[in-house]
Amino acid sequence: MALLALSKQLVPSAVRRIAERGFAATTLDAAGINLSDRKTLKKFIGVTDCLGEEADARGTLTSLLEELRGKVASLPADADYRRAVEAITDYRLKVLASNPTDAAVEEVLDCHLEEAILETREELRLVPLVAGG
Repeated sequence: MALLALSKQLVPSAVRRIAERGFAATTLDAAGINLSDRKTLKKFIGVTDCLGEEADARGTLTSLLEELRGKVASLPADADYRRAVEAITDYRLKVLASNPTDAAVEEVLDCHLEEAILETREELRLVPLVAGG
C-alpha cells in the first residue's frame, strides 16, 4: 500500500491519466499536455530538468557569444579553430538579432537556447586549452 502511495507522488499526473484510461488513448491532448506552450514543451522533453531554466536566455546567450568572440580573437587569424568558432558565433549572433522571439531563434538554430548556452560555456572553457597547446 505504501508503494502505491509513493508511486502516485513520483509519477507525473499526465502519465497517471494515461495509465488510468488504459493505453488506448495515449494522445498528448487526452493526457492534458499542451506542447504549444514553450515552457511545457521544455519540461516535457527534459530541457528544464537537464539544462535548467535561464531567466533571460536570449541575453545570456548573446553576452556569452560576444565573450567567446573576444576570447578567440587572441588566437592566430589563420587558425582553423578560430575561423570555425567565429563563423558559428557570428551566425548565432545574427540569428539572435534578426529573430524577434525565442521560439523563432530556436527554430532557426534547431536547438533550445539553453543548449546553445551550454555549448557556448563549454567552448569558453576550451579556448584557453587550444591557445595554450
